Amino acid sequence: MAGIEPGAIIETPSPVSCIDIVDSVVVLGCEDGSVRRYDLPATKVQKALIGEGQSVSWIRFCSVKGKEHYIWLATGMEILQYNFALQHGEELMTGTILRTKDATARISVPPETEDDEINEIALKKDHLVFTTDSGRIGCVELSSNTVTFCRQMHRNIALPIAFVPSRPTEICSGGYDNTLLHFDVRTGTLLSHFDISPPLPQGENTPGISLSPPFALGLAINSDDIVACSTATGHVWLGYGGSKKASSTQGKRKSRKWNGLKSSDGSWLLAGNGPIVAVVFNPANDAQLITLSLHGNISSFEIPDSTAEQPSSQPQWTVPPRKMIKAATLVVSSTGILSCGVTANNRGVLELWNILSAQGSNPDR
Repeated sequence: MAGIEPGAIIETPSPVSCIDIVDSVVVLGCEDGSVRRYDLPATKVQKALIGEGQSVSWIRFCSVKGKEHYIWLATGMEILQYNFALQHGEELMTGTILRTKDATARISVPPETEDDEINEIALKKDHLVFTTDSGRIGCVELSSNTVTFCRQMHRNIALPIAFVPSRPTEICSGGYDNTLLHFDVRTGTLLSHFDISPPLPQGENTPGISLSPPFALGLAINSDDIVACSTATGHVWLGYGGSKKASSTQGKRKSRKWNGLKSSDGSWLLAGNGPIVAVVFNPANDAQLITLSLHGNISSFEIPDSTAEQPSSQPQWTVPPRKMIKAATLVVSSTGILSCGVTANNRGVLELWNILSAQGSNPDR
């Protein structure tokens, strides 16, 4: 069975709030508004954005061909694009320091309330979708930068958001109202929903878990359209209703409608005794789910193809953080598993874990 080994650690002056990676190029967004680019395995900053003090809540590389190293970031109620590509031979000099005025695109989102903020963003071709503190789900048509909102909203803070891989304009979002919502962003229509209600703890080894509200903290959908939603209780809900593989395994007819949030086609696993702030499917293995706890523990779980088999709450492996005391989020790529957050002295930190092959060597070396 494949495992992981410790890789590089990168520290920043301000806590890291978000991260993204394409190939071996990593960008970190920080609470002071700054963004840094690194080209792993090197740990030297290659390009940086000096912010104006407002935290970068989320960051994503562009999905447009030819702009792979452009980034979109959310801060406050603005969504900004910057060119983080490097020119040939470019090093960290005046030309590679960006400021907010250097944004190549700027989208201002009207707030619902005075203290409204954008939380997460997701990209797919010509659409950028986002969640807000007010519970709204918004969509930006990138060809015109037009902002629209879905007709329904979460009753509390909306946090994670993800596109459904097999449906070009369909998304799922989660919120502090303990629900998952499924929209068509083209029409703004609510298509389905799921009320998050984890099973009550059994036995004496899970004290106090049920006292935490099942806020939706993390959300991922793999290429087979299996949904994973992590909660503040430590549970992860797995939704198989939209899975092509699960339907064929169980002899069901393929539905024209995506039923990924169908409660009867879901399973639960207990990933930890506290909040699981992020979940990610391994892009190289749809059956491997990586979870990140609030305190920085990373675990790997093997996910069954369907509800015919109950997922095991026993991880394949778990590793503790090295310098991190509070985690923000994580990403997984062929480079490895990267988690980010804050250290005991209130600095930002990125921790890289190299993924090992079954033979014990890193295939990317």
